[in-house]
Amino acid sequence: MNRLSEIAIEVVNSHDPVAPSPQAKALLQELQDMLYSLVETGKSASIDIRSLPITPDDYDYLKSLLGEGEVTATINALGPTKIIETEIPGIWWVTHHNTDEMILTESLEVTTLPEILKTQQQDLQQAVALLKSKTDPIEDR
Repeated sequence: MNRLSEIAIEVVNSHDPVAPSPQAKALLQELQDMLYSLVETGKSASIDIRSLPITPDDYDYLKSLLGEGEVTATINALGPTKIIETEIPGIWWVTHHNTDEMILTESLEVTTLPEILKTQQQDLQQAVALLKSKTDPIEDR
């Protein structure tokens, strides 16, 4: 009279790799095309992955497949921005957070160097005066 034996049970090993969905495959193809374009033309591009209809499994799959490369950086301006070069040179995972560390945007950038890491023009214009102000006291010694 116990109906528990009639309930179908499926054992799933959470360590088994999940096959990518068609959306994840399309995203990987787009990254490949963007990387080819970067190599051939020098043109950078990015994909806002938060705006895509990918599942949490697809997200985890992409994180695992792309991995982490040798370069990481954190910029603290209006909240932390984390930039991670993936194992694929030229593909960067960029995550912008607010001051409460909630994710605002997340993108995959295909570029030689993400724009946010480049010295801003206004900072560069102030660089000579800043260095001079720091070295003037040295000359007085």
